[in-house]
Amino acid sequence: MRLFVTAERVLQAWMDTTLEFRRRDGGAAALRVDLRRSPAARLSRRLGDLGLPGPFAVVTADNPGALAGGALRAAPGGGARLRALLAARGILDPVCVAGVSRDGAHREEGLAVPWPEEEAVDLAAALSQDGIYFWDGERFFIVGTRPRGPGRLPLPARKQPAR
Repeated sequence: MRLFVTAERVLQAWMDTTLEFRRRDGGAAALRVDLRRSPAARLSRRLGDLGLPGPFAVVTADNPGALAGGALRAAPGGGARLRALLAARGILDPVCVAGVSRDGAHREEGLAVPWPEEEAVDLAAALSQDGIYFWDGERFFIVGTRPRGPGRLPLPARKQPAR
């Protein structure tokens, strides 16, 4: 079965995601962050305990080009390509992060990249991704990689009042 999506549904799914951070030993999730909720004051400390003391991006190689519409799909070899690109820049043991849908039916594996936002956006664009999650030290954002992307949207997203 092929599931076709629209850009609006993809963006809503991004906003409804829970990020699961795993310890470097590959064990169970060490931290879950529901992007629909405001971050707790202690989140920065907990991320630091995982080896992420400052700003970072969550980048995946899964499901490239989702905003263009079409079928949800894996990117064959994408995870290995992402790790190779990071290794070439000296990141040999990145923190693993999975983006999980609210109902748990969709999961995309990614990595935490402790780079400035612009560099992380360039990396994601090289992997044909439409966006990244970016932690600025206080909150998460969705940051688009292409002109048709969402721009820079703070999370949790506030619904705009009807006009």
